[in-house]
Amino acid sequence: MTKSFSLKAMLITVVAMLASVAAFAQQKSISGTVKGEDGAPVPGVTVMIKGTTVGTSTGVDGKYSFTYTQNNPVLAVSCIGYEGQEVEIGGRSVIDFVLVEENTRPLTRPSSSVMPSVTSAPSPVPLTVSLKKT
Repeated sequence: MTKSFSLKAMLITVVAMLASVAAFAQQKSISGTVKGEDGAPVPGVTVMIKGTTVGTSTGVDGKYSFTYTQNNPVLAVSCIGYEGQEVEIGGRSVIDFVLVEENTRPLTRPSSSVMPSVTSAPSPVPLTVSLKKT
C-alpha cells in the first residue's frame, strides 16, 4: 500500500508540474489596425514578434490579429515605402500604428565627370525617292 501511495503522489506531482509549465506558456493575443498618415488603412503590412517567425500581414482593412507565447515581446511593423516601427507590447492586447512614408531623396543629376562624352553623329544622307506612274 505504501508503494501505491508514493506512486500516486509522484504522478500527482508530475501532473502539477506540467500544469504549471503550461500556465507559463499561455498564449496571448495581439490585434490592431495599421493606417497611413492620411488615416487610410494600409493592407499588406508585416506585423511580427521581433526575432521570431510569429506574426501576420494586415488585411485590406489594415487590421491584424495573432497569438504569441513569448515573454516581453517587441512588435515589429514593416512595409515597403514606409518607415519600420518597433514597440514593446507590455501586456497590451491592442496596438494601432500610423505608418510614416519613407523619406525618399529626389534623384539628382550626376556630375559631368561621370557622364560619358557624346560625339555628334554624322550628318544624315539625304534620301531621294522617285515615283513612276505606271
